[in-house]
Amino acid sequence: MNQNLKAGFDSGELRTNDWWLGECKCVILFVCNAGRNDVRLFSNETFGLVGRLLRRDVRTVIAPPAPLRHDLPAIWLDPFLESLWQGESIGAAHAKACAVIRAQFPHPCAWGALQLFGEHRLSFVREEIEPALQR
Repeated sequence: MNQNLKAGFDSGELRTNDWWLGECKCVILFVCNAGRNDVRLFSNETFGLVGRLLRRDVRTVIAPPAPLRHDLPAIWLDPFLESLWQGESIGAAHAKACAVIRAQFPHPCAWGALQLFGEHRLSFVREEIEPALQR
């Protein structure tokens, strides 16, 4: 299984220390509020699932910090993966996929729903993208 880009479709409990993350470079969470970060009391440090994943050496996390409209992931994912297949960086692929959303839903809560955290210049070679395209 490709260790750099994984798709998880399990509705079970996610723990950031689970073995299946392995050497994964990018995690995309289509889960409402998964990108939410809360501030710790008496500290400038934030905590949340995104921060925990980035501290576990995941280089990029894409997640919504608020509720996510149910039909957005299906619209967003194909242009995102196609851009990665063409050799674009995660940041460029994210921007193109959000532009596709914006063309259909002009409200910022739709096209800005999926936020990118971490390394936006990350890119993949085609062999790393092929398993995700064959879903």
